[in-house]
Amino acid sequence: MLPGIESEIIFTTAYSEYALPAFQFSPAGYLLKPIVDTELVTVVHKAMERIKYKNLAKHSHHDKIGIHNNKGIDYIATDSIIYLESFNKCTRVFTTAGEYTSSYYLGMFKTLLDDTFYQVHRSFIVNLNAIVRYESSGVIIMSNKKEIPVARSVKEQFLSLFNVIANNKNV
Repeated sequence: MLPGIESEIIFTTAYSEYALPAFQFSPAGYLLKPIVDTELVTVVHKAMERIKYKNLAKHSHHDKIGIHNNKGIDYIATDSIIYLESFNKCTRVFTTAGEYTSSYYLGMFKTLLDDTFYQVHRSFIVNLNAIVRYESSGVIIMSNKKEIPVARSVKEQFLSLFNVIANNKNV
């Protein structure tokens, strides 16, 4: 929600029962009060490393991204991604080869992917190269036939990303 700010989340609380729900946000750490100096230093170093690796990933323009799962990491070519969908506090990544599920939230992918990806809805990021059609009802059709809604708040900006031959006011 705060673009351009490089940060990580570190939860600090006196209540251990909040630890498990906190991890749905993929924090760099969770510290129980009273905070032990060595634990604080360790968690801050971990947060700094995560920021460093995010920046490397963001600025290196790799052709692949890694998606963690319970068996390891799947590396998928970014140009094979059709769209990403937020689903039960996770993200489903739909590619030309299949579907992958990541425990990371949709916003994390937004920071990793380049300008060929656009968030058209709070629940969807699409590969602009995989769009086949825009329907006047406010829906886009993807290359895999999936219909994805375009939020009214981004419709005008989204449509301006494409060169349109006819300037049709009904779109």
